[in-house]
Amino acid sequence: MKKNIFLFCSISFFLAFFSFYSCNTTEPEELNAGRRDYTWTVDTLLPPESHRYVPFGISNLWGSSPNDMWAVCSGASSQILLWHYDGYKWSLYPQQLGRDLLGIYGFAQNNVWIGDLENSIWHFNGSNWSKAKSLSLPGFDRVDVSYFCGITSNNIYAVGGADQFNGGTEYKGILLHYDGNDWKFVNIPDIRAGFYMVVRKASTGELLIYGFNSDIGFLDKIFVYDGKNINEIYSDYKEPVLEEMNGEVYVTLERKIYKYNNGNLNFWKDFPGTSFLAFKSGRSEKDFFGASIEGLLHYNGTDLQAIYKTYPKNIGLYRVFVFEKDVFISAYEEETQLKFVIRGTLKN
Repeated sequence: MKKNIFLFCSISFFLAFFSFYSCNTTEPEELNAGRRDYTWTVDTLLPPESHRYVPFGISNLWGSSPNDMWAVCSGASSQILLWHYDGYKWSLYPQQLGRDLLGIYGFAQNNVWIGDLENSIWHFNGSNWSKAKSLSLPGFDRVDVSYFCGITSNNIYAVGGADQFNGGTEYKGILLHYDGNDWKFVNIPDIRAGFYMVVRKASTGELLIYGFNSDIGFLDKIFVYDGKNINEIYSDYKEPVLEEMNGEVYVTLERKIYKYNNGNLNFWKDFPGTSFLAFKSGRSEKDFFGASIEGLLHYNGTDLQAIYKTYPKNIGLYRVFVFEKDVFISAYEEETQLKFVIRGTLKN
């Protein structure tokens, strides 16, 4: 049920940075234009010689700080799917989890969650990973956990899918919730779509879920869950890209950016005459990133520029994870099949 939804750039973690606005009697704080004076480094995720040619790909990134980053991967061997960055280099983590690690999210260096393709949710306590939950659903052979959306450490949602990979044709999206004690399935109607990503609109608490029906091609869908009901607000073959920034939800459709509000996707911004393909994570509406065949783009409130160029190499930029002064981007080079993580650090 999986596919790459991120065009040349793909989708999260990216995480949410919550902003709080004062009452109507005070003017909103003026946003500062984002800086572009980054120093760039590139680290290749190079498995040991014995696994050098085993296929794998980076699924997602998450970190508690620029010196504590994780990369989870999908692939044929569990020995090369979990990587850690200590501020100096990326290394294979010695502990092996399941095959096909998909989603990752955390709240601190000692509180990190991973979901995989084969019925499991894993937890890191700062020292070791352990299986926190084994998932199963009657009538389905497999449950995958693709993406997390954390509100607090005791209030986390995750999405994925259940299917019959041993010959059956039934599949559906799943929504999970963690209450601080246990992960449980949220009671929602059966929806014939694998759920791939979830983001949250902070002001209303609504969850926007991206999924797709794969009966005939990949029919992309967006659903809204309000805590009680789940409703479909979008269905088409146009590969939406969902991102969250400062508690707002942004959806890219056909190179145009829309903002979610009150059940609708409202046009917000586009960049005609440029190579812009999709909105990525950022710090504010005057300091965010985009992706294109040129490479990583940056908008500073005035104009859009390519600040890390990958053209003419055929390099796809996927997940973008943003800190106050650092940005991490997972990438893949078509010709060499190499996977790497690009780090940009603002100069002092």
